[in-house]
Amino acid sequence: MRIRFFRTQPPKGFDYKPVYYDEEKEKQAERLRMLEGVDKSEEQRKLALRDSWDKMKGRRTPLKSAPFSRLLVIFLGLLILVYLLLR
Repeated sequence: MRIRFFRTQPPKGFDYKPVYYDEEKEKQAERLRMLEGVDKSEEQRKLALRDSWDKMKGRRTPLKSAPFSRLLVIFLGLLILVYLLLR
């Protein structure tokens, strides 16, 4: 009989199944539900909320580039100022 102080556990397996989100397929399924006349008010609210969130996200995107360009202009101005002072 052997005495072991450290026992290594066998590797644990996993069954990962990736889930892919297809926006076009989901919108098509929603249109199909609307044509069938199935009333899913909660689903409609979720879809409306998601659409409004996407629209709001799209509007904010150009605003993110403004601070970067402002920072770039300030940096270039400081760089020119330092160049002129050291010359």
